[in-house]
Amino acid sequence: MRFCRGVDRLDETLIASCFHEDATDDHGMYQGSGHGFARYVIDSAATMLGTMHTLGNVTIAVDGDRARSEAYVHVVMRMPSGDGAADHTIHARYIDRFERRDGEWRIADRVVAYDLTRIDPVAREWGSR
Repeated sequence: MRFCRGVDRLDETLIASCFHEDATDDHGMYQGSGHGFARYVIDSAATMLGTMHTLGNVTIAVDGDRARSEAYVHVVMRMPSGDGAADHTIHARYIDRFERRDGEWRIADRVVAYDLTRIDPVAREWGSR
């Protein structure tokens, strides 16, 4: 949840705090370190009008100082499109390996599995005429 908040608020420090220093991240379009992904988010978000990430259906299996997790994520990214905007919607899963080091749980490895995507033009917004 802290990761989603960091992405939606464009808080690079908050995003990076979710990953161990040597963590890896595979988002498909980005493959590298977790801290590198935090920088990538800030750079790529410059093209977006806004984002919203929500989590659901979380399963976690803890084994000592390690845990495996799968969490469904629903993402909407509002992007400029022609004379208006379009919502890019993604349904995916965060497949994570967490480790507890020095008493703190963080992501050691993340893979994003994409399930459904779609792009919809924004006709009008709430309260718009």
